[in-house]
Amino acid sequence: MWAGATRKAISYQFTTPQEWQQARRPEILELFREHVYGRAPVGRPDNLRFEVTDLSTNALDRAATRKLVDIHFSGPGGTGTIHLAVFIPNKRAKPSPGFVLITGKDRENIDPSRKILRTGIGNQSA
Repeated sequence: MWAGATRKAISYQFTTPQEWQQARRPEILELFREHVYGRAPVGRPDNLRFEVTDLSTNALDRAATRKLVDIHFSGPGGTGTIHLAVFIPNKRAKPSPGFVLITGKDRENIDPSRKILRTGIGNQSA
C-alpha cells in the first residue's frame, strides 16, 4: 500500500511550497493517520486539563527554555497523567523548531539535559 500511495508523489514535481502544502501535505498526514498513529476512537475528554508545573529559562546550559506540563485526563478506562516537556531555543531571531518529549514516565526520565543529549546523541527512549 505504501508504494502505491507514494508513486503519485514521486512522479509529480511540486513547483511551489504552497502547492506542496495544499496537495502533498494532506496526503502525508493521512498516511501517518492510517499507518502510524491511528485514529482516536473518542473525542477529546471533557475533563482534559493542562497544568504547567515548571518553567526554566536556563535549561540545557542556558541554551533553551524548558516548560514542564502535566496533561491530566480521565474516562471510562480510568484516569491518568502524561508528562510533557517542551524545549525552545533561547537565542533565535525568528520562529524555530522546538523539542517535545511526551511520556507517562516520571520526570527524571524525560529531561534531555541529562548526559544522553550532552554527548551528542539526539534520541531518547521513552
